[in-house]
Amino acid sequence: VGAAPQADTDPASLASPLASSVLTHITGTLFASDNNGANANWIQVRSSNADTGTATATASASASPACTTLTAVTITNALPCASVDVQQAGTTAALGTSTIQIGVHSGSTDWGATPLASIGPAPGKTRLFTSRSTTGGGASCTATSGNGCVHAGAIRRLGTIRLGGLPAKVLTDGAAPAAWSPNNYLIELTNFADEVHAESGISPAAPTTQRLAASGVGTPILRYWIPSLGAYSAPITWATAPSTVTIPAFTVTDTSGSGSLNVTMSGTITFGALQTDTVLPSGCSTLCTARATAQSPINADITYTITSGGSTLAHLNISVDLANLEVTTKYRAAPVAS
Repeated sequence: VGAAPQADTDPASLASPLASSVLTHITGTLFASDNNGANANWIQVRSSNADTGTATATASASASPACTTLTAVTITNALPCASVDVQQAGTTAALGTSTIQIGVHSGSTDWGATPLASIGPAPGKTRLFTSRSTTGGGASCTATSGNGCVHAGAIRRLGTIRLGGLPAKVLTDGAAPAAWSPNNYLIELTNFADEVHAESGISPAAPTTQRLAASGVGTPILRYWIPSLGAYSAPITWATAPSTVTIPAFTVTDTSGSGSLNVTMSGTITFGALQTDTVLPSGCSTLCTARATAQSPINADITYTITSGGSTLAHLNISVDLANLEVTTKYRAAPVAS
C-alpha cells in the first residue's frame, strides 16, 4: 500500500493546507520454477489481496478530513496533525494471508506445497498519529501550555505468523510427528501488537512502549517445536521469554513416495526489547528529543533442507526480521531576544 498526502500553510507551497488519501493496494504473485515440466520444483511468493488504508495530513485539524488518534478519536484543535491507518486483509481468510512456499518432486512423486513463511489477516488496524497541542487535557500532551508540544504514536497489529512447515504430502501421509500442528509450523506468533509514544515540548509526558494483544483480548503468544519432547513449547509471553531460544536440528522422514523424503529443520529465535530515551537540555535551548522503540518481536533464523535418495532438493537459510516500531519527537525553544 502507498500514499503521500502533504499539507502546509506556506503561501509559496503547492501543497494544500489539508490532504487525505486512500492508500493504494498492490497485490500479486511471484512464481518461479526449474522448468522440469510436470516434475518441476518451484517457489511462490503471494501477497494478501485486499489491504486497506487511509492517510491524512492537515495544517489545521478539523472534523474533515479526519486526523485520528490511535484510538480513532478525531482531532479538531485547528493545529497541525497527521495520521495513517493500514490493515492487511483479503476477500477470504486464505487470500488475506501473505505466503512464501515451495514445491518439490522426487522422481514422479509430487510432495505438494511446503509453507516457509506466512502472515495472516490482521485482527485490527495498524495506526500512526502525530499532532501538536497548545493546551492540556486532550488525547496527548495532556499537561502542556504556551508553545505546546508535539506528540507521535504508533500501534502495530500483526496477523498470525507461521514459519517452517512440512510438505503437504508428508501431512496427508501421516508422516509428521504425532503432535505436529495441523496448522503446519515450526514457529508460530499469534495475537501480537506493540505500541509506542513520544512527546517533546512544554511539559511532555515520558516516552512509553508496550506489547499487547492485537485482538484486544488475551496476550501475544509464541510457540515453537521442541524436537526432544516431540511437542510444542508452552505458550511464551514476552514477560517470561528468554533472550534466545535454540531449536536443535531434527529430521522428519516420509517413505511413501518413490524414494524416501527427509525434511531437516533447525533454528534460533531472539526476542526484541522495548526501549525509550530522551535528550532534555535545560529549557530546550538546544534540541530536545524523545524516542520510543519496540524492536522486532522476534528475529528468527531457520535452516531448512529437503533431501531424497542422496540428492538435495532444497536447502534454505530463512531469516525473519519483523522490523522495529519507532517514533521520535523533537522540540527547540524559540530564541529569546537580548
